Amino acid sequence: MIFVFVRLCVVVTVLTIAASCARAEEKPRRYAILVGVNEYQHEKLPALQYAVNDVTELAAELRKAGYETAVLSDPLGKLDEKLRPTKANIQSMLHAVLQKCQRRDIVVVAFAGHGVQFEGEKECFFCPADARPLKNQIDSLMSLSRVYDEMDASFAGMKVLLVDACRDDPTTSRGIHADAALRPPHGVAALFSCRAGERAFETPKLKHGIFFYHVIEGLKGKAADTERAVTFAGLSAYVSRRVARDVPQLMGGGASQSPNLKADYSLEPVLVHFDPAAATKPQQSADKTHSPEALCRRLAEDLNAEVRRKKLRKIGVLEFLRPHGPNMQLAAESLPRYCAEQIVGALKELSAGDYVVLGPQDMAVAMKGIIAEKSREPESLRQIAQKAGSADAIVFGLLRAGANLTLRSELVATSDGAILGSGSGAVPLNEDLIADTGLAIDNRQRPAGPPTSEAVIRHAQGAAGEGLPLDFPFKVEIHTVQARPGEEITKATPRQLKMRRSRDTETSTGKARKEYLIGVTENEIVEIHVRNDAKIPVAMQLMVDGLNSLGQTRDRLGLGKMWVLQPGIDYVIAGWNLPDDVLKRFRFVDAAQSVAGRQGFGESIGLITAAFYYEYGRALGVGEGPEEKRPLVMKDFRAGRLAGAVQLRYVDERALGD
Repeated sequence: MIFVFVRLCVVVTVLTIAASCARAEEKPRRYAILVGVNEYQHEKLPALQYAVNDVTELAAELRKAGYETAVLSDPLGKLDEKLRPTKANIQSMLHAVLQKCQRRDIVVVAFAGHGVQFEGEKECFFCPADARPLKNQIDSLMSLSRVYDEMDASFAGMKVLLVDACRDDPTTSRGIHADAALRPPHGVAALFSCRAGERAFETPKLKHGIFFYHVIEGLKGKAADTERAVTFAGLSAYVSRRVARDVPQLMGGGASQSPNLKADYSLEPVLVHFDPAAATKPQQSADKTHSPEALCRRLAEDLNAEVRRKKLRKIGVLEFLRPHGPNMQLAAESLPRYCAEQIVGALKELSAGDYVVLGPQDMAVAMKGIIAEKSREPESLRQIAQKAGSADAIVFGLLRAGANLTLRSELVATSDGAILGSGSGAVPLNEDLIADTGLAIDNRQRPAGPPTSEAVIRHAQGAAGEGLPLDFPFKVEIHTVQARPGEEITKATPRQLKMRRSRDTETSTGKARKEYLIGVTENEIVEIHVRNDAKIPVAMQLMVDGLNSLGQTRDRLGLGKMWVLQPGIDYVIAGWNLPDDVLKRFRFVDAAQSVAGRQGFGESIGLITAAFYYEYGRALGVGEGPEEKRPLVMKDFRAGRLAGAVQLRYVDERALGD
């Protein structure tokens, strides 16, 4: 029998939708149950140095944030028997607190001490003070699955479990094998302090475990975003970076430690929210460092380090998925693919040719016939690896849009499904990112404030998919050009307005939304007619199948070239405006032969997006008289906040019926 002793402290966040009406009008409460064990009764469990210090300082920090804390530790147990960290006391405290929580409450549970995982088992156990670390004595241990079950059954809206696993000799003992440990249930996110074959270090220089030290520092504000909020994704990203950086410096001797994220939650948990007035950096100075592009770069840097450490030769990056209830699915909008492409671009640069990186377009071929929910099964991984030319590993990504835009990536071995590396992070959500989800939005009544402020985001999320009012001043219409085959198209060529229909559908969060549909036929030539009935000029970014109509470039809303629309003028966008004053008309063809299809951007085919911006910002490209071939004229117009977005989906006319 082989087993190992580990110091535990896991960070797990759980969001539930359990209904509870009691105390609905009261302010949400915050609870923390913190367990630290330095001294054990069993001789096979050696004493630890800083487990108690970890939970003691964590308790002090959480109290500052308004948490009601209960600490079970060796010193407190000598003063009160109920606070001894025994299994019975731990179970009693967990059950009592978790069962009294209501939907809006927050609970933090932290374990600091030894842990054990027996050979051949995925179950992990925390060792209370009275533990007997034997396979036939597991009743004396706290199983991780039991903790998951207790938290899953609670009505608390947010539950956080903090696990720092440490072993003395990872080369001869398995320890808590985080890579193979049980995955948390839906709504739970776990952050382990290290991976298989690593040791989680503690040091007298910090008087903490290095992992837990950075958890505390992150909660103090070092992991806060531009809105002064510490989210779970922000905390895990901060801790992962700092632990990986500090362990080699503090411990020397080639030591390394990489925290391991295991998560399955839908809404981004906010653990601590500081007074926004305390922010030292102005909003605009943080825009670039808190952009999706910067976040993708950081994730790519983490992945590059793991690829080099594991000496991989070829990896593939899949399009990011979005959660839909308990399942994952490909998204209808372009942002998940865009983020994957950003990571691929950064990885190709960082690889310097030392390994091969396959992007979403290449991997789409390898994924053919495999549904997203089963892509990580062993047989699916083998098929993907074979089709991808013997890829050693695949990067799976998950994207969520709640209060923040959260990205999580995992590097998975195709040989056995082991998680070789993972990373996560969050950036503030803004109006442009909400518009990029494929929903029409009227943003004219937007409250004052920066684009990432809570009030602005809440308004935009509420308005998205509600349908456009009759007084919406930006008109977008699709007109069929009724020219016979081979006939030259002129201003005299007849045009016919295509009627749009609306339908109600459901977002990935379960919210009902309104979509606008237009029926089309193959080889049909169309124009996009736009009119600005506002009293001021606006800029318009027009995206067709996820590509900018100005140049056929792959742009995120708010960052690409835009048209400038003067008030009261009808504009005709007749096609793609390309370099050298070339215009190629819009014509509906088979998806595989479309511009986006040929470039491998099939996920946005069928969507026409016109996003309108008030003036403020930067110089943009402007199309004057877009129907004819004539040079684009540059105008001095600085695009500011989003005024609204029109989203039109086109489908085969036959699919619409009568």
